[in-house]
Amino acid sequence: MRALVLIGIVLIALGLALIPLGCKGIMVSDGYREGIVQKFGDKGIIFTTHEGELASKGWKATTEGGTYSAWEFSVWDSKVDATLRSLPIDCPVRLHYRKHRWVWPYQGSTSYEVYKVVLPAARSKAEDGQ
Repeated sequence: MRALVLIGIVLIALGLALIPLGCKGIMVSDGYREGIVQKFGDKGIIFTTHEGELASKGWKATTEGGTYSAWEFSVWDSKVDATLRSLPIDCPVRLHYRKHRWVWPYQGSTSYEVYKVVLPAARSKAEDGQ
């Protein structure tokens, strides 16, 4: 009887430990945001991740009376990382993202994964059909 209780506890603990693995692949939404990348760099002590903030055109008032327009995001792809690091100052961009239900600590501190960067010149060519 004691062995069955112990096996039950181990199975329940194992099942609870595996829940994040099932949630990892769940994407809640995807889309894009436009603005200017105002901050981008590496963050973390144990897991170094690539994190940034996008300043958007719309402004939201905060409870302290100021304004806030930053959207925080994480980058998992090294090509996207290189593109964001090479951007000139005040360059408008369109960041395509996926919002995940759950992320591992080594993937980033936000649930927003930026997977594509579109610059204004590339965007205008695409809109012209070239």
